[in-house]
Amino acid sequence: MPDPDEALSALVILRPADPSAAGEPVTSANLARHAPASGAVDSAMQYFTGRGFEVGTFVGTSFSIAAPAPAFRAVFGRSLPTGARGDLEFDLRALPTNVRRHVQAVSFSEPLEFGPGGP
Repeated sequence: MPDPDEALSALVILRPADPSAAGEPVTSANLARHAPASGAVDSAMQYFTGRGFEVGTFVGTSFSIAAPAPAFRAVFGRSLPTGARGDLEFDLRALPTNVRRHVQAVSFSEPLEFGPGGP
């Protein structure tokens, strides 16, 4: 269980404005097709900032959020994802509709497979 005062970080991935881009991998060649709708970045960033998260710079299709574990629980209303493969994403149903419609996923990064703490 994470230390309640330890800052955790997750990635907020926004939906592309062009729904036909949703199934294809993002590359430098098609990044423009994956751009979120006008206003989506500001709307999502303001939501998380207003709930006490430190919000990173928007890059490509996503931005980071960081806060202590209780802030994540207050927004998402459930236990934190454990970090086990397949259980890294938060349940987006906890987000208000006006934010959720822009968000594709909020997820912890996959655990490292090398270095300290790796297998």
